[in-house]
Amino acid sequence: MLALEIGNEPNWYSVLPWYRNSGGRQVFGRPPTYNLRTFTAEFSALRKQLPAVSLAGPTVGTLAWLSNLPGFLAAEPTLRVVTIHRYPLNRCLT
Repeated sequence: MLALEIGNEPNWYSVLPWYRNSGGRQVFGRPPTYNLRTFTAEFSALRKQLPAVSLAGPTVGTLAWLSNLPGFLAAEPTLRVVTIHRYPLNRCLT
């Protein structure tokens, strides 16, 4: 294992519902205000609870979050691997 990746495309946590409750209401993993800055704080808190392992992140899947990547990297200087998800066929659907 090169590094442990915390989270997976956190940019979708406030956009895509995780499930519907018993009343049929969509439930999201994070509030609409969730952003890379909030994820960075969560990532840092989790890192502090882990043993000394190599970490990967932020695993974002949208270009909008990449504009704040320098802030994430500054907050996590020991990050071993920077991860970004891009899917070449995303724009093929209408």
